[in-house]
Amino acid sequence: MTEQVEEAAPQAIQNELVITLLRPVKLADLEFLEVRLTEPTMGQMRQASKAGGPLDQLAMLIAQNASVPPAVVDRMLKRDIDRAGDFFAQFESPTR
Repeated sequence: MTEQVEEAAPQAIQNELVITLLRPVKLADLEFLEVRLTEPTMGQMRQASKAGGPLDQLAMLIAQNASVPPAVVDRMLKRDIDRAGDFFAQFESPTR
């Protein structure tokens, strides 16, 4: 008897993610309660790739993509940063 193995269906790519910050970020007179991320553009990825190490690259990509000042990203909690990183990871080529 031949056993058939079913492949898992690929997960749908999420085009947008709104991260409600675990701790709001205050910067001057502004308070950031959330960041809205979308699929990154090639320009955003190229710019972020020049930022240095992996953490600097992720911080740059979040700031550019969400249109928030880098200082906001610097004040975000690790769990919020991890959610953003997981979101962006879904757009990486599986062959890399």
